[in-house]
Amino acid sequence: MSDYQSLSVATLERFFTVVARADGSPIVSGTVNYYLKATSGSQAGKWWRNSDQTWQAAETANALSHDADGHWGIVLSGTPFEDGVRYLEYVKETGNLHVPDARHVIGRYLAAVDATNRVKSDAVAISGDSVAADNLEAAADGTGFNLGGGQVVAASVTAGVSLAGGERTAIANEVESQIIDDADSERVLQAIVDKIAAANPSLDDLTLGGIASAVRSELSIELGRIDATISSRLAASAYSGSGSGSVVQVLPLVTSVQTEPVRSTPLVAYELGEITHRVAVFDAQGAAIDLSGKSLQFTLESLSGAEIGFSNAVNVQGTDQNTVVVAAPAEWHGTPGLYRYAVRDVADGNRVWVQGEYRIERAAGPHG
Repeated sequence: MSDYQSLSVATLERFFTVVARADGSPIVSGTVNYYLKATSGSQAGKWWRNSDQTWQAAETANALSHDADGHWGIVLSGTPFEDGVRYLEYVKETGNLHVPDARHVIGRYLAAVDATNRVKSDAVAISGDSVAADNLEAAADGTGFNLGGGQVVAASVTAGVSLAGGERTAIANEVESQIIDDADSERVLQAIVDKIAAANPSLDDLTLGGIASAVRSELSIELGRIDATISSRLAASAYSGSGSGSVVQVLPLVTSVQTEPVRSTPLVAYELGEITHRVAVFDAQGAAIDLSGKSLQFTLESLSGAEIGFSNAVNVQGTDQNTVVVAAPAEWHGTPGLYRYAVRDVADGNRVWVQGEYRIERAAGPHG
């Protein structure tokens, strides 16, 4: 079994519990620094410097902030972690009063986080031909929607229309001619009559003309139902015909659905301790999502859906206005274990902008 803990390459927050080696009490003051050393990959043997996001040949300290009761943390300016690369991370109190605390971690991609290394599922991305890909998607899923990532575009429609008698006849004749591939629009009716006559030669009192008439009558009823259905649907969509001919032209819908995968970002808190979470929000391409002006709510619940707590006091910070900041009170953290959280826009149908695991760890000792 590997001694390395898998860590998302998108991780920005790191937390440690620092205790005094003399008596095991939490260290709550002074200066505690975070160190990250690459032990494999192109930067092997170097330390991360958070101030300018570079790797240094000498051991480099990055200051931690004290949250509560000996729990110290740092929000990295950018992620140093790469997929498959191993790291050693540790903390030190500058007076050497601490119990050594270190972790071995390995960077890993998450499908919902990394846009470059995920498997392509968009036909446009696979083929490079947007027109052919759109047609393929519309035909394959039967919806007529292109899931290529653009916005939904509907045909311009204004008013409902009804099919005139001549239009219904034209449609019926065209359907018949397409079925039998023949210029004679009555041929399909004759084919039905001939089939009945061949299977039932003893029906002397059943004339071919009577059968043809009955078939035409039933077909007229069905065409009326089709007309009613089409007319009601076009009216519901406010469709307006050209008004210049006897045949209704139904415009195709060129549509697509906007998809914005939600990044899954894990959070960590400590038993009966307060903590302030900071979560940076990006889209699937890694671009910052501006959350300014949104009505955000932070919710915490068990994996079965039972509510633990929620807060509407969610702030948005950062140069790109994409960092969510929320204070989690101690009463949320009464029982260690695995939970889940989400940040929703309550003014936009509770749209989820970020979500993930929420782990509450015990307050004593180092945590991996």
